[in-house]
Amino acid sequence: YSHHYLGQEHLLLAMASQQNCRAAKMLAQAGVTPERIRQEVESNILPGDTPPPKRVARTPLAKAAMRAAAKLAAAARVDTVGTEHLLLGILHAGKGAGYDILTALGVTVESIAGTLVQPTEHHEQY
Repeated sequence: YSHHYLGQEHLLLAMASQQNCRAAKMLAQAGVTPERIRQEVESNILPGDTPPPKRVARTPLAKAAMRAAAKLAAAARVDTVGTEHLLLGILHAGKGAGYDILTALGVTVESIAGTLVQPTEHHEQY
């Protein structure tokens, strides 16, 4: 997308595109496909007009989602912050592009909490 930042929408796109991650499974159980997320991103967020730098900064709202994800993982007493925590962290942030996309697709904390996929022996590495 040639953006000079890493926002919630980028995190959401990455999670949705990984079919075997817990967040993608939760989204699928909620009836949300990677294609629908991509469509929402493309219809609501303009692409950048120059190639992105090698290193991009996270937006304050992406950072807030990551902090919320870490708190959720700690509350669940797990050692690793998983994609399921990051997905819920975006929703707990309460605002931002990723949050707006999820809510436009009908995904809320309440609607997705019941689809929480429990971790297995191996952890996702991203």
